[in-house]
Amino acid sequence: MLAGTDSHHSVSVHQETPDVTLTVSNCYRPGGVDV
Repeated sequence: MLAGTDSHHSVSVHQETPDVTLTVSNCYRPGGVDV
């Protein structure tokens, strides 16, 4: 159970990092804003 929780936490943090970068990249990209 402990290992599962640890793994879940790691995934959450990892997913948050790319999520923000993707959003910023889309904002900077003219194509993303156009769509």
